[in-house]
Amino acid sequence: KKVAVELVDSKRRQAVDIALKGVKLSGEQAKAAMLQMDTKALPPEKLSLLMKACPTSADMDLLKTYTGPTTELAGAERFMRVVSIVPNLQPRLQLWAFKTQFEEQYEKIHEGVMCVNRALKAIETSKALKTVLQVVLAVGNYINGGTKKGAAWGFKLATLGKLKMLRNN
Repeated sequence: KKVAVELVDSKRRQAVDIALKGVKLSGEQAKAAMLQMDTKALPPEKLSLLMKACPTSADMDLLKTYTGPTTELAGAERFMRVVSIVPNLQPRLQLWAFKTQFEEQYEKIHEGVMCVNRALKAIETSKALKTVLQVVLAVGNYINGGTKKGAAWGFKLATLGKLKMLRNN
């Protein structure tokens, strides 16, 4: 019985093997799917698993030292050697993952931005808020009358937090 050639350390090999079990594609199938950016063969869940199984620069250096046939490599090494042919492998997968998640992330962020815009519009058009702020300014000017703080044209929003310190007299 021939022993498969193992180049990477056992922890890395185990992590790659676990990821490959979730992807359920051979190295050649994964390589073809990556080159074509085939989302049917590699949906986002499998893509994130595949990113864990792809060779790092250290793995690539180890694989370059091997000159024997690919068929003699252990499963993880064989997979990494086959997919290492894909140009710009890591950046390609990262951008592909970003592309697949972009719409969902955009919708989440867009909802928040629209909510803030609606709140700003409500503040800008609120007559009641304008009246409350006018009363706060008038009360502040009355309390500070005769001092250099009296007859102010406005106040800082932080001042609103100090209103609770006023006593009823």
